[in-house]
Amino acid sequence: LFGGAAGGGKSLWCRALAVTLAAKWPGSMVAIFRRTDYELQTNHVNPWLAEVDPFVRGGRFFQQKMEYHWPSPRWCWCPKSEPCVHSSVTAFRHVDDNRGARKHQGAQFAAEEIDEATHFRGADLDFLYTRIRASDEQKLPHDVMGPDGRSTYHYPGWPDWLKLQALTANPGDIGRQYMIDNYIDPLGGLATLEAQDTGDLVAVPRYITDGPTPLVHPVLGLQQWQEPTADGTPLPVDMRGGQQWTVEIDLGVRGKAEVRRAFVPSRLDDNPSLDPLEYAANLSVGSAENRRRLLDGDWSYSEDRIFKVLDREIHQVSGAAVFGRTAYGDTKPPAPDLLRGVGLDDG
Repeated sequence: LFGGAAGGGKSLWCRALAVTLAAKWPGSMVAIFRRTDYELQTNHVNPWLAEVDPFVRGGRFFQQKMEYHWPSPRWCWCPKSEPCVHSSVTAFRHVDDNRGARKHQGAQFAAEEIDEATHFRGADLDFLYTRIRASDEQKLPHDVMGPDGRSTYHYPGWPDWLKLQALTANPGDIGRQYMIDNYIDPLGGLATLEAQDTGDLVAVPRYITDGPTPLVHPVLGLQQWQEPTADGTPLPVDMRGGQQWTVEIDLGVRGKAEVRRAFVPSRLDDNPSLDPLEYAANLSVGSAENRRRLLDGDWSYSEDRIFKVLDREIHQVSGAAVFGRTAYGDTKPPAPDLLRGVGLDDG
C-alpha cells in the first residue's frame, strides 16, 4: 500500500510501475484498476496517451479493449516495432457495479495496480488478488522453436516475478477499515480477522512471523535520505511511518503460505511537480478532519464516526497494558467488580 495524503503522485507512480513491469516481464499483462470506467479514462488512459505512448515506437492503444499493446520484444521472430502475440500488455480495468470484481473471474494478470483502493470493497480486493497468476512457462527462461521449425529463440522469462498487488489510497471511503486492518495496523487487524473466524466451520490461523519492521534504505539504513534524479536534483525521500512484515497463513494439509506486505506513507512533498503550499491551499476548505485526512494522511478520520473529537493516539488504550496478559499472551479480563461505562461507536 502506497497511501495517505492527497497529491503524493500515486497515480503517476502506478503508470511508472506499469511501464517498468512491461519491460521487465515480456509478454505479461499488467492491469491498472480504478473503481469506475470514467475515472479510469480520465485519471489513467488520457495521461498514459500523453506521457507514455509518444515515447514508445510501435506501441498501440486499443480503445475498445482498453489495452495498450507494447512493441514486439527483441527475442521473438515477429516483425519488430509492432505489437504481436509475445508483446506485453498494459490493461486498464474497472469494477462493475452489479457483479463487483467477479466480472474478472476468468482473468489472469502478472500484477495488479489498484489506484484509489479505498473506493473498492475489501472482498473485491481479496478476489482480485486471486487473479494474479503465472505459469512456469511464463516465469522461467527457455528456448522456443520458431515457425519455420528450424530456428530457435531464447525466451528470457520474467526475472524476479512475484505475486504483486500494488495499492494506492487516501484515508476514508468504503475500503478504509480494510486498509487499517491489513496495512495500517496489521497487529490489530489480525486480531479482528481471528474474531471474525470464531464460529466458522474452518478457521484460518494467521500469524505475523516477521515484523512489522520500519522501512529503511537497503544500504544506508535510514528512513530519510536524498535520492539523486536524472537531472542531478536531489529528491527528498521520507519513509517515516513505513513498515513491512510477513503474514503466515496455515493451510492445513496443504502446508503454510507466506504473504509479504508493506505500507509506504504518501506525503504531499513526495510529488516534485506540485507546489505544496498551493496544493494545500486547495484543501483548506471544509472541515479540520478532512484536512487531517487529505493533507496529513490521517487514517483515524472517518465520515461515519459519531464522536469526531476522539483521537486514536490520545484516547485508545491497550487492554493488555491495563489488565495484563495471560500465560498464553491474551489480554486478561477486567475484574468483575470494575465499574464499566459504554458509549463509543467508532463507525
